[in-house]
Amino acid sequence: LVAAMQAEFRVRKYMQENPFGLVLVSQALRPQKDPTINRALLPFARQYHDKLKFTFFSNASSGLSDYSRRYGVWTSDELLIIEEPRQQFNRLHRNDPGPPKYRLVGLTAERIEAFFRDYA
Repeated sequence: LVAAMQAEFRVRKYMQENPFGLVLVSQALRPQKDPTINRALLPFARQYHDKLKFTFFSNASSGLSDYSRRYGVWTSDELLIIEEPRQQFNRLHRNDPGPPKYRLVGLTAERIEAFFRDYA
C-alpha cells in the first residue's frame, strides 16, 4: 500500500500514468531508518486506497530535480498530496493554476495523523 523507495523512482508509474491522486513522501534515500513514518502512513493508505497512491521520493536523487520543481517538492522531509498528478505533470509552461496540493513539512507520526485528519 505504501511503495518503498527504490534506487530509481518510477516517474511514469506515479506521475504520468497514475489515474489516482498521489501522496508523495519526500525523504532522504533511506526512509527505513525511521519506520514510524511508514507505519503512520499505512492506515491512511488503506483508507484512501481507491483515491490515493502512496510512495516515497528522494528529492536528492539525480535526475529528479525537474520533477521536484514541477510538483513543488521543497525539502527531503515533507509529504505532498497531489490530487491530479497527470495534470500537474503536463502544466509546466501554463498560466492557469494547477490542482490543489496539500503539504506537510517536518514528518512525524503525530503530525501525519493530524494532517490526514484535517485532509478528510
